[in-house]
Amino acid sequence: MRNFFLLILAFLRRYVKEMFSYRLQFVLSLVRIAFFLVIFFFIADLITGIGSPYLEKYGGDYFPFIVVGLALNAAIGAGLYGFTGAISSEQAIGTLEPMLTTPAGPFVIFMASTVARNITSIIWPLLYLAAGAVIIGGFTWSGIPIFILAGGLTAVAYLGIGMISAAFTLVVKRGNPINLFFGTLPALLSGVYFPVEVLPSWLRAVGRAIPLTHGLELSRTALLPGATPESMSGGFLFLSAFAAFSLPAGYVAFRYALNRARKDGSLSHY
Repeated sequence: MRNFFLLILAFLRRYVKEMFSYRLQFVLSLVRIAFFLVIFFFIADLITGIGSPYLEKYGGDYFPFIVVGLALNAAIGAGLYGFTGAISSEQAIGTLEPMLTTPAGPFVIFMASTVARNITSIIWPLLYLAAGAVIIGGFTWSGIPIFILAGGLTAVAYLGIGMISAAFTLVVKRGNPINLFFGTLPALLSGVYFPVEVLPSWLRAVGRAIPLTHGLELSRTALLPGATPESMSGGFLFLSAFAAFSLPAGYVAFRYALNRARKDGSLSHY
């Protein structure tokens, strides 16, 4: 366990150095956040009153609704793309095979890398929330612990999916359907950009099977002023059950793909 934490610290130092070594990229990421917030601020002003029946249980204001959606969507990114990103970056610079020959073992290495990516990625949802708070005058800050718990549990649920995504990367190299079905589509069906209540009933049913949907409902209930309190136990139960299923499934898929790539000699191909 001590070696695992040391690995996390080593990857954490590496990612922090990378983040601040490429200062222009970091600044452009900040500009991108500001750009999106400005766009949605004016969209919120445009649709005020139009979408209010769907926004009532979220406090009636679209802008804080979308800020929380963008923040949590950013928070799950490392869980979903952490394993795949670690593999792709090491393949590109030719260090994947040497890294996997170390005593730590491949799964431990990639898990430590993903945990470190999750830690460094916390900055982005925090920036969304901070900027949103400045504009709207604040959230229900007493709900921050629930938001952290919901966000962390959602990221853990997506970690198993991230392992399956990494398995596809090891086998097919390019063209990953997991990223499409669990990365792009959920942003549309889980309520990141608009309440799920506007969707047709059959799409709402699909959305209820997505972990991000429950994470967003928990987070918005906790953070948005004027939000109608809902029972949170169901959301936490779903996220826990999903994580309990996805983590073992992801582990099995990743180990299988890694062993297959080692046997056919394609581990360093990308």
